[in-house]
Amino acid sequence: MPPKYTRTFADVYLAELDYVKKRRDEMGLISKAVETELENVRQAIKTQRDKSVKDRQHEVKKNVFRRFKSWLYKLFSGESEDAPSLNIKASTQAGLVGLALSGGGVRSATFNLGLLQSLAKNKILQYCDYLSTVSGGGYIGSCLSALLANAPEASTKPENFPLSNQPDGKLEERAEVNYLRETKNYLGAGGIFSQDTWHMIGTTVSGFVLMSTMPLAFILLIVLIGLFLDDLAVRNIMIVVAVAFAIWIVAIRFFRLVWPLGSTSYKSRIRHGKRIANRTAIVNFLVIAILLIQFVSYLWFFFEVNSIFILYILAASLLVVIVGPFIHYNDKFLQKFLRIIMSVALLVLFLIPSVWLLIYLDEVVNWFFKENTLFTVIGIIAMVLLIISLFVNLNRNSLHYFYRDRLSNTYLFKRNDEQTKIEPDDSIKMKDLHQHHNGPYHLINATLNVPHSKNREIKGRGADFFIFSKYYCGAESTGYRNTENYNDGKTELATTMALSGAAVSPEMGTQTNPIKSVLMTLLNIRLNLWMPNPNRKLSPQIILWPFYLYKELFHKSMENDALLNLSDGGHHENLGIYPLLKRRCHLIIASDAGADPKFKMEDLANLQRKARIDLGINIDMDMTLLRPNQDKNSKAYYVKGTIYYPDNERGTLFYIKTTMKGDEPEDLLAYRRKNARFPDETTADQFFNEDQFESYRKLGELVGENLCSTSDIHEQI
Repeated sequence: MPPKYTRTFADVYLAELDYVKKRRDEMGLISKAVETELENVRQAIKTQRDKSVKDRQHEVKKNVFRRFKSWLYKLFSGESEDAPSLNIKASTQAGLVGLALSGGGVRSATFNLGLLQSLAKNKILQYCDYLSTVSGGGYIGSCLSALLANAPEASTKPENFPLSNQPDGKLEERAEVNYLRETKNYLGAGGIFSQDTWHMIGTTVSGFVLMSTMPLAFILLIVLIGLFLDDLAVRNIMIVVAVAFAIWIVAIRFFRLVWPLGSTSYKSRIRHGKRIANRTAIVNFLVIAILLIQFVSYLWFFFEVNSIFILYILAASLLVVIVGPFIHYNDKFLQKFLRIIMSVALLVLFLIPSVWLLIYLDEVVNWFFKENTLFTVIGIIAMVLLIISLFVNLNRNSLHYFYRDRLSNTYLFKRNDEQTKIEPDDSIKMKDLHQHHNGPYHLINATLNVPHSKNREIKGRGADFFIFSKYYCGAESTGYRNTENYNDGKTELATTMALSGAAVSPEMGTQTNPIKSVLMTLLNIRLNLWMPNPNRKLSPQIILWPFYLYKELFHKSMENDALLNLSDGGHHENLGIYPLLKRRCHLIIASDAGADPKFKMEDLANLQRKARIDLGINIDMDMTLLRPNQDKNSKAYYVKGTIYYPDNERGTLFYIKTTMKGDEPEDLLAYRRKNARFPDETTADQFFNEDQFESYRKLGELVGENLCSTSDIHEQI
């Protein structure tokens, strides 16, 4: 259950149903089933909440201060501190229709542009109540939501669709589509001397320099301790303390085994075990500290003796760090062994250059002042770096804002006041979406990274689903917060779009590699963000960024942190179907445009497992028609599956795959002959040319036309 003082999925679902009903009414669609579901949910919430209030009424009456505090909070924040409602199960009886656009970078965005054009043209898109997007699918999904928010007359009906490939009374295509075609290279492709290129280089280098201040300050402090504890007697005292501590722990453990005292319950044994573990950790820390100090002192002396040998060590360590992440073992012991080797190599890479730098500083200081003041210099540098590190904002220091600005420049735009030109519109906020009830309710999927979570429901995964939308933001493990109040209502569509596509991040949900994570953090190769916790009781008052760097480096993020580590939605579920299953959509159209050249269907398998475990939902599909033959051609663009919801409810899933049948127009076949991996070119390729853009857009359009030409989907609407 979500923590107190946040909303549950029941509140989220109720707000969404209210929007869906208004949208259907606005567009002249049947809304009776949605209205019935809305009233059922509203009544169930009221009943359960009334019961909850009665159960604690006596307690509240006694606590006058609590009542006054609750009244004050509601007065100033617009939110109440009422106990959250209990969980409400959605029902397929509402007849909800969902469209899911998967991750896959600009490839997915372009393919799904063509798909959206076909769905709108054939009057299918107007029936979609939800639009659930991940990563690249979110690029084009956010583009559509922004256009609909800025134009009251626009809608998902074919005659008013803002991304239609139909002309505006002229021979050329619509200005919106033409703008997407012109700005397809959203990361910039102006060559080595272009402004975009140097912007990215400058952001990367400056971020790396600032990010290095925190670990460098820590290393300098260790060196200071080493210099201060140069006296052998002091080290011997530390060793004696460590040994005494170890003997004490062993003695206590032995005494408890021979003569158990107190409670022997399961909880008491767990508490006792934790105490033993904590004391053992202290011993380990003392021993490691002693060894580290000894090692630094040894290096200090050894550098002057044999520098060539040290260079060999550095070269070997660098080779291990570079090659290590690409070596994969199935054997768990070998995996752990490799991680230990890479950890040692990383330590050497940071420790030796740091000592080298200090020796150089020592020579410089001695040359200027003719006396040994190294201790003072190191102390000053360490303190300055520590002070700087306190103010290094991990969000502003990352590549996120460069990535966000480039994405928004391409996908978030509007027509000017004269309706003649296209201009950027990157300031639109999440709370300002859907004002005209003219499009599907947009769910933007991100991943909440919680590798250190104690919650048994997500502990093994190290991740949870995090949703951004007009009315609510949050996750099941954190609870949901009204978007107008979450992050002071400042959360922008551009930010959530980029965050949902933050594939290059140290924390990547269940896909996290510890060694890669450390490297990416230290080198500042980061697109993820630290965002406020929806639980207002955990709202950050003072942000100590070194604390969150520590959490990112050593995988200590939790769902009850003041700031949450969020990254690409595809790190947890790349199809965007999961939230539609949670809302029990009667019909789901899913576009899987992720790179899958070998047709392993890993994203679909991941969805099926999580839907079965979390929601008790089974998805049954025969994938035979999608599997390619020796010529890499499939017999179909999509397959139809059955969703088995609990309580004997059923739904339908149309699963679309980026594939080819071999009978496409000649321009697509020619492009494939030139680019053998089409339409599954790597997601790392984000620099599309005109041929590539049009080939993916046209394929998406063909797939949409093929889907809409059958009676299957029209019978489900």
